[in-house]
Amino acid sequence: MIDVVAALTDSVQPSKYWTAMKARVQNESEFQLSTICRQLKSDASRGGKIAGVARIELEKEINRPVVSAKNYLQKKEKGALGS
Repeated sequence: MIDVVAALTDSVQPSKYWTAMKARVQNESEFQLSTICRQLKSDASRGGKIAGVARIELEKEINRPVVSAKNYLQKKEKGALGS
């Protein structure tokens, strides 16, 4: 979440910004942002598993790999948001 805050704000210390924002929202609305973030992580993980199963099923159906050297994307380095 800190990476998202860093990308969306001009904060020099995105972790402090996130902590302050969580506290402000909780004080104002009895709402906890960290709970929502855990749910988003869970949803994203589930979506990734669904996509992986779909890819495997498609590869079996068409009898060839979907990911190839031509369309494979290398993982970006950590902290390389937006580059």
